[in-house]
Amino acid sequence: KQLNTADFFLSARNSAGSRSIALSFFASGMGAWVVYGSTEMGANPDLSWFGVLGYSAASGLPALIICWIGPRVREISGEKAFATTDFGRERYGRLMQLSIAGISVFYMFIYLVSELTSISNVYGLLVGVDTFDTTTIKYTRSIAISLAVITFFYTSVAGLPASIVTDKYQAGLMFTL
Repeated sequence: KQLNTADFFLSARNSAGSRSIALSFFASGMGAWVVYGSTEMGANPDLSWFGVLGYSAASGLPALIICWIGPRVREISGEKAFATTDFGRERYGRLMQLSIAGISVFYMFIYLVSELTSISNVYGLLVGVDTFDTTTIKYTRSIAISLAVITFFYTSVAGLPASIVTDKYQAGLMFTL
């Protein structure tokens, strides 16, 4: 296994055990939105437990589905497949591959914006800054930009394996909280 290849840098293929992958999925799915979304749903008397259970199912079900269909997708795509887009190309053609890529980029943009916003607001609340005041937008924006730059730096230097390691620590912190 060669660790200095572009494939390893981008995919970390076969480098993480099931525990690391599970923690990475957990940390990725349970971002800072958990601080806002679940508690807001639980506090709403009309939704209450239905909302909390719905959020829980929506958070855990995708990982279970991946466990169930993952081996079949890998069988169809082959051992050298890199992402879901490769499965789409193998199974349905180039147009589907481009569609999956476009949807994935759009989804990741929305995800990143929401995560950076949530983290900035949580940090602002922890230090006692009113995050809903228009005068603090510059403060929360600086937090989001700092976080994005730091994350970009360590992933550009160490690739996906670094992201898996930080996800494990993030998941541990989330279990502790």
